[in-house]
Amino acid sequence: MMMTLKKGQIASTDYDKYVDEFIGKFPASAYGYKEKASRLSNEAKYEESSKLMEECIKKADKKDEAYSAYADIIYQKAVYKGDSIYSAWNIDKTIEMIRKAYSINALPAYKHQEAQYSYFKGDYQQAAACYTELLKAGESAELYYNLGNCEYRLGNITQSIIAYERALRLNPGDSDVRYNLQFLRGKTIDKVVPVDEMFFVTWYHSLQNVLSIDTWATMAVVAFVVSLVLMLVYLFGSNIVLRKVGFFAGSALFVLFLVSVLFAYQRKAALSEHSVAIVLSPTLNVKATPSESSSDAFVIHEGTRLTITDRSMNAWYGVRLDDGKEGWLPKNSVEVI
Repeated sequence: MMMTLKKGQIASTDYDKYVDEFIGKFPASAYGYKEKASRLSNEAKYEESSKLMEECIKKADKKDEAYSAYADIIYQKAVYKGDSIYSAWNIDKTIEMIRKAYSINALPAYKHQEAQYSYFKGDYQQAAACYTELLKAGESAELYYNLGNCEYRLGNITQSIIAYERALRLNPGDSDVRYNLQFLRGKTIDKVVPVDEMFFVTWYHSLQNVLSIDTWATMAVVAFVVSLVLMLVYLFGSNIVLRKVGFFAGSALFVLFLVSVLFAYQRKAALSEHSVAIVLSPTLNVKATPSESSSDAFVIHEGTRLTITDRSMNAWYGVRLDDGKEGWLPKNSVEVI
């Protein structure tokens, strides 16, 4: 059971009455308690709010939801008011509550909350551990982005770059990830200048990355269905104006369908390639051929981005830098994105 009325829909006093009635009818639900406790907290009635949430924890049939709600209320207070007011509600208390929720019901949402709270506290090591654990259950651009932020705060530039690159692989259109990567590349030793590409190639890639694979696929389906309907209007319509609209609009949407399918396919192919890698070794001599005895082609350093061009050798990757230089290096010297 969830509360559906919003505060702005009814007068303040009536809303309070409604919340009390909700708690009376559903004393084992955490929703009513959270709503009232949040309202009390916003009015700086922290003691009353705390007592109410303690009561909620005792009565709620889903204790994890009660602990999570309590943690969120304390966190909101910590963010906007700090710890100087009502010191019993601090960020450590928030983390304690969410860990209790997770111990009862190991939901990813609770682990995500712990990561958020730990980051706010400045415990970036714990926040990174939480995001790493969440990523074991499934990849997410948001999780990689947050992990990259943690690694940067910890001073792990290379690991931060790796996390951001993985976020970019999943969501190439994310401008925040691109900005952070550009910033971090400025902190690496190698300043690789990419080979210039034609403006229309850059434009094409930018357009392709505007939407996700799922969005392009959905657009393709919608465009196809609508274009089919419009073509039927063109073929069987009795009005000449409607037939013209059906023909031209249907043709345009069919082109959109083809473009959407192409972009979705290419995004999917790029996602499964895993052709980008980041150098892990502080200093790495890239060889001219896949052999330790080969001459050095050039030297690169930790954090440098490269593209894998050849995987045919057991212990070696054929690689190319963004500036066009090519060579071979040991597989264990890089992290594949």
